[in-house]
Amino acid sequence: MVYHISGGAPDPKLVGILTEVLIPVDGDFDKVELIDPSQDGRWGVSFGMGWSGRPIDTTHMPTRLRRKGNEEFPFYEVFEAWGKGLLVTEKFKQIVERFEPDVHQFLPVDIEQGGKVIAKRYFFYICNRLDTLAKDACIPAVGEDEHYMPNYDGNDKMVFSTKKIGSCHAWHDKYTIGRFMSDELVAALAEQNFLGMGYQKFDQV
Repeated sequence: MVYHISGGAPDPKLVGILTEVLIPVDGDFDKVELIDPSQDGRWGVSFGMGWSGRPIDTTHMPTRLRRKGNEEFPFYEVFEAWGKGLLVTEKFKQIVERFEPDVHQFLPVDIEQGGKVIAKRYFFYICNRLDTLAKDACIPAVGEDEHYMPNYDGNDKMVFSTKKIGSCHAWHDKYTIGRFMSDELVAALAEQNFLGMGYQKFDQV
C-alpha cells in the first residue's frame, strides 16, 4: 500500500479543538523559493503551489510561529505547513531519517504562545520527486503525460507502481498531488499515535 499523509486530523478525545492559526514571527513565506524550480512534469514546480519534492532555499524561512487561540489544548504533533510541508516532532523526524537518511529537509521552528515557547517542531519538506503512478491501472486510466486528479466519489481509483517507487519511502509525484509514503514508513509512524497525523491508503501493483 501507498499512503497519503496529512496533518491536523482531529482527535475525538479533544472535542472542541478549533482550526489552528499560526502567525510567522520572523522570516517571510512570500519570499521562499525552491533551490531548483525547473519544470519536469504536468504538476507545476514551485514553493507556493507545493507538492514539489524539491529542496527549498531556507533564507527566508521562519524560525518562530505564534499560535493564536486554543490555549487549553496541546499543539498538534503533526500539522499542515506552508508549501505543502508538515510541522512534525523530533520523534517523527528520527523515524523518517531512519528510513531515508539525509534526503528530506527538517527545518527547526519554535511554536510560541503567551510569550513563551510551547512546542518545538520541524518544517518537514519531502525531497523526492518521482513519477510513480501505475497509469494504466488507475481508474480512469491516465495518459502518459497527463496529471491525475481523482474525484474520490467511489469510482475513481489511484494506483501506484511498486517498480517506479523503488526504494523510496517518502515522495511527491510529478503527475498528481499528495505527500506519499511507503507502507513500511507509515507503519513505523503510526505506532507512535502522533496527535494530528492522518492518512489515506492507495493500492500499488
